[in-house]
Amino acid sequence: PPVHAGEHPVTIAADSSHIASIGDLGRQRSNAIVRATRMVAPAVVSISVVQQQATHDPAMEMLERFGFLPQRDMYRHVRSIGSGLIVSSDGLIVTNQHVVADAVQVIVTLSDGRRFQARVRDVVDNYDLAVLQIEERGLPVATLAAVDDLQIGEWAIAIGSPDGYLLADSQPTVTGGLIRALNRDIRQEEKGRVYLARMLSDA
Repeated sequence: PPVHAGEHPVTIAADSSHIASIGDLGRQRSNAIVRATRMVAPAVVSISVVQQQATHDPAMEMLERFGFLPQRDMYRHVRSIGSGLIVSSDGLIVTNQHVVADAVQVIVTLSDGRRFQARVRDVVDNYDLAVLQIEERGLPVATLAAVDDLQIGEWAIAIGSPDGYLLADSQPTVTGGLIRALNRDIRQEEKGRVYLARMLSDA
C-alpha cells in the first residue's frame, strides 16, 4: 500500500530480485579462503613455552676465572609463544622446532579456550618441525594433504594463534599470499644449518 507523507502519496515498491541478490551476497563472499579458514580454525592452537637459556654475566665469569667463585653453568627462564595445528584427534600437534627448543614447560591453548600441558614427542631440526602430545581425545583435526601438485602462483593462507592465550578471543589470525617457490632449501650461514622447505609462501 502507498505510504503518505503529508498530502502527497509516495509509493515504495520492493524489487524481489534485488532482495534475493542481497541474500546471496553472504554465500558469494564465502570463497575458498574463507571456507578453508572455517575448516582449519578449530584445529589451530596457541603454544606458550618456558625455555631454559644459557646466560652470561661478565662479572661472574671473571670471578670464576680467577677462582673467587666455583665455575658453574648459569641459566635463565624465558617465555615465548607460537602456534600449532592438531593433526590427530587423540592430541598430536605439529608446530615449529624453534618454538619448543630447550623447553621446560609447554602449554597448549585450544581454540575453545581450554588449556593443556604438552610434552615434546619428536623434533626434526632440518624441517624446523616438532610434534607435541596433549592428553585429550575427540579433538578437531586439520587434515594434512600432499603437496606434490602445488603450483607456483597459487593462493596460500597462513593461519595461527600465537597470542591466543593472552586474548579473550582465542580464535586464530589469518593472512593470505601466494606460493612463490617450491623445493627451495634455506641456508643459515651463521648457524651452519639448512632448512628443507617444500614450499615457500608470501602469506
